[in-house]
Amino acid sequence: MKYILPLLLLLLSASLSQAQEFVVLSQQCYGGDINEALVDVIQTPDGGYAFVGLTSSGNGDANCYHGIPGVTGYFDTWIVKTNEKGRIEWQRCLGGSGFDDPRFIRLLEDGTYLVGGYSDSKDFELSCSPSVNGASIGALYRVSANGELLWSKCYGSRYGATIRNVEVISPDHYVLAAQARSNHDGVNCNIHGFYDIWLVEIMDTTVSIQEQRPGAATAGLLLYPNPATTTTWLQLPDHTAQSPMQLQLISPRGGVVYEAAASGRFHQIALEHYPAGLYLVRLWDGEKWLVQKLVKE
Repeated sequence: MKYILPLLLLLLSASLSQAQEFVVLSQQCYGGDINEALVDVIQTPDGGYAFVGLTSSGNGDANCYHGIPGVTGYFDTWIVKTNEKGRIEWQRCLGGSGFDDPRFIRLLEDGTYLVGGYSDSKDFELSCSPSVNGASIGALYRVSANGELLWSKCYGSRYGATIRNVEVISPDHYVLAAQARSNHDGVNCNIHGFYDIWLVEIMDTTVSIQEQRPGAATAGLLLYPNPATTTTWLQLPDHTAQSPMQLQLISPRGGVVYEAAASGRFHQIALEHYPAGLYLVRLWDGEKWLVQKLVKE
């Protein structure tokens, strides 16, 4: 009997080993002739992939490096978009001439990408305010669907901070999971120790001139006033004026807080009961959603 139990365990182990066998479906290698490392990867709706990592090469696939290739201790944040076959569609280096260390990449609803992490660079895409231009900073980037840098932001203080993760509430509203070292400059909370967990909620409330003018190609809608306090008026495009269209107001947290059938040239939206923040006004024109940003003050 003393041999039966070990034999059963051996047979069970062999059975589990066979059941957990994996098959490699495809593989690709990316980089230049120095060093690269992958940090995060996501699948895109077209069947391809987008990944973010580090590079210190200035050639090969990674021909965008800001620093001197091969110098020890310096890396760029490297974002790459591939097609479904793994071929690179575009690639971009983010950061500066120092050490840039990404932690995540996220695909937003509008097709843009959010990338964040750590940097001690002081130039190129990270010319930060002196108040947060410390030994290290939390670096956040937004990149277009074609790889163009839309903006870069720095978070932290002169004593250091790192962005480690993010919760995306909407394309313009995020919660950063970070680490901070001191309650100076951009860190406005009481630090309990040498390093603390730093939870930061941020929102992009920028409304560009292009988005506010009539007939803007990015939205097709006109809101005025914008920013607004108690009421805003929506002017519908000419081709939607004859029949009711579905109208929605999307809150900063991504929920529908108002819905109506809009017709005619003008529609009034009451705002006095909603908190301040960045909202989205959406109109279904029968073929697609027309979207416009609205700032509630």
